[in-house]
Amino acid sequence: RSGRLPIYLMGQFYLMGDLGHACEIGRRALSIADDLSDFGLKVSANAYLGQAIHARGDYRQAAAFFRRNVETLVGDVIHERFGLPQLPAVHSRTCLVWSLTELGEFTEGIARGEESIRIAESVEQPFSLAVAYAGLGNLYMRTGELATAIRLLERGLEVTLMGNIPLWFPRIASDLGLAHALAGRLDDGLPLAKRAVERAASMQLMVGHSLLVTSLGEVWLLTGRLEEAAESARLALTLSREHEERGYEARALRLLGELALQREPPDLDGAAEFCRQACALAGELGMRPLVAQSHLLLGRVHARAGRSLAEAQLAMAAALFRELGMPFWARQAETALATGSG
Repeated sequence: RSGRLPIYLMGQFYLMGDLGHACEIGRRALSIADDLSDFGLKVSANAYLGQAIHARGDYRQAAAFFRRNVETLVGDVIHERFGLPQLPAVHSRTCLVWSLTELGEFTEGIARGEESIRIAESVEQPFSLAVAYAGLGNLYMRTGELATAIRLLERGLEVTLMGNIPLWFPRIASDLGLAHALAGRLDDGLPLAKRAVERAASMQLMVGHSLLVTSLGEVWLLTGRLEEAAESARLALTLSREHEERGYEARALRLLGELALQREPPDLDGAAEFCRQACALAGELGMRPLVAQSHLLLGRVHARAGRSLAEAQLAMAAALFRELGMPFWARQAETALATGSG
């Protein structure tokens, strides 16, 4: 009981966005689990502590916690729940996929995501199914494989509605809304992105709220609503800093750079500065896909300003996207490089 209580408490601090306390309590819970050699407690502590560390932007350390569970939750224990609402074998794989996606390690992410879906489908538990689809759907949305992302995320959203799983609705709806918008289906994407933010706010679900607001800002931008996009981006930056969500802060900075470029007249110096900040932070955190997107944006900024640096930045972005296996984004960089457009 002395180990189980801090795990539940850690979960509440995590959902409230108090990541410092969540990590502190999580390490205490893990220490108790180790002292007791209690396998179930270790699984729960690894998962919840890994989530808090992921939200703070330390994706490699978070991935290490999730891998501990993935590597041990096999065989006879793969369908054990250990008192958690979803299968830990599914949840830890999905969280590992999220961390690997931020790091650009997509090959392993796809393998773990497919494992997660197979395990969830074998038990047909709605909660676990929603969690599984959320992981792989997010990965494909980030890489730009939008048809696959939409198919998986639509399944996940349907399960959250049919299974009455409100906690997972905002994250899945947000990713689905952005995937639709990137695919040009703005009428489908905007309502989902807005509803994701509204639902999270109504539940006072603060962890990752900055990410939902950033995604809404990206959808607003794709619809051409620059004022609404700027409002979302500024709020996302404030929230990410308040809750020490450094990876999400980097995403908000990149969006602010895009918005500075899109203004009339464009604020090229402001756009370049936001880009540099986003790139530096993403680089520090190992977020290679976001680093590539920041180089692409910075190249477009330089191109708009007529600077010779544009070609080098765009070529760097295209090469990194190809290396990562992100053809959707590589094509954008290659087009900008070929046309010299900003």
